[in-house]
Amino acid sequence: MFTEENEIEEEKEQEIEEYEKEQEGESKEEENENEEEQKEEENEKQKEKEEEKYEYGLNMTELECRTNSEHLGHFLLLQKDSIEYSALEEGDKKALKYLVKDILILEDIELRIDNIHNIPFRIFLESVIKKIKMRQI
Repeated sequence: MFTEENEIEEEKEQEIEEYEKEQEGESKEEENENEEEQKEEENEKQKEKEEEKYEYGLNMTELECRTNSEHLGHFLLLQKDSIEYSALEEGDKKALKYLVKDILILEDIELRIDNIHNIPFRIFLESVIKKIKMRQI
């Protein structure tokens, strides 16, 4: 009997040890998850601080490169009466019209991504140009 009781007690102790090990493992996992969450929060705070430091202005050299006609690419645009356009087949002409429409949509998207105020500013500039042209006539 004595040995049976010892065996039962040893089994209980082993079960208790296994249970404690499982609890320790779970608590370590929870600690790891908490540490990961804290690291993510710290990374987000760091990114926010970096965004606050981000400068939107450009230096004069960069502004000149972006606005001076010498630095911009020159492209020959096709007119409807050009030889190249008239040489296109009807299907290609139709496809070209859709491509131009798509490009204009992408341009608006890129302007909005760059700065949300770009589209209203462009509309304002177009209205000012239109007023100036009306005065010249």
